[in-house]
Amino acid sequence: QLIDQKTIGKSNLINEAASRYRNQFSNLLPIVETLFGYYYDEESIEMGNTFVNSLTDDSNSNWIPILLSADDNLPTPAELESPEAWKLRIIQGRQI
Repeated sequence: QLIDQKTIGKSNLINEAASRYRNQFSNLLPIVETLFGYYYDEESIEMGNTFVNSLTDDSNSNWIPILLSADDNLPTPAELESPEAWKLRIIQGRQI
């Protein structure tokens, strides 16, 4: 915890700022959803968080740059539930 405080400051201030940001822009979400046809719910957001956390927890590779490097690298809905399936598709695509 001491390292966190020295690195990023007091976490309660960061949590408060993040909460303020979410509250400030939450009213824009329906507009963005309507304009772009994307609809988000808590379950979708949680699945995305879990997917990204699984990539960052994997110490064998740096998956995030691969994920963001091309549109084709974005996970399908099924791959969001199974990050290992996404990794397998990406690895197989790079070997072809």
